[in-house]
Amino acid sequence: MKKTTYITGYIAAFAAVIATVFKINHLSYTGVIVAIAWTLMSIYFYFFILDKMGDSSGGKILLVNLVAAFCATFIDIGILFKLEHWPLAGLLITIGLAGFTLVFLPMLYFQKSKQTGANNLMNGAGAVGLALFALGVLTKIQHWPGQIPLFIAGAALVFIVYFPMFMMNKTIPDEKKINHLRDTFFTIIIGCLILLFAWGMIGRKLLTPEEGPVTTEQSK
Repeated sequence: MKKTTYITGYIAAFAAVIATVFKINHLSYTGVIVAIAWTLMSIYFYFFILDKMGDSSGGKILLVNLVAAFCATFIDIGILFKLEHWPLAGLLITIGLAGFTLVFLPMLYFQKSKQTGANNLMNGAGAVGLALFALGVLTKIQHWPGQIPLFIAGAALVFIVYFPMFMMNKTIPDEKKINHLRDTFFTIIIGCLILLFAWGMIGRKLLTPEEGPVTTEQSK
């Protein structure tokens, strides 16, 4: 499966670069290229999550791994539908984020709590923080109120409570801490860039040829 993941990731990255170039330069068939690139990224993230979580579970594909992969796939496809203005985008994103918040995170928390020497307060802070942040993303995409308090509370729990407790936990080897932080920060950065890219396109912050630049009279 790892070989398939690497090949899919290579093709997805190449397609994403091409899609970005087409979008920035307002070339023809941009929508088609974006749809292909985002579909490939969705496939890549599905296998990547299974591989990554499988490594932490001894190579076994557990139910919690499948739930995480399916939630990520629903979110990715929902964002694609949103970008292309296709129907059911809101439903797909809602299912993905709700599944991540209400199904995956509780399953992951209970799985972690069964491990020897587990710090339930630390894991709980991380799970709740991620859940609040995911709900903030959902409310933002769906234009519901309350996203700012959700974002702030989620970020506070993750960065002010979870990460310091994780780093000060003497039962966790230093090498594991470094690897965990590296993977987590990489995931956060990539996720934020994807969301900014998606919202920029959804909100039409990237000008299209038909729109043109905003003049002084139009801005008044």
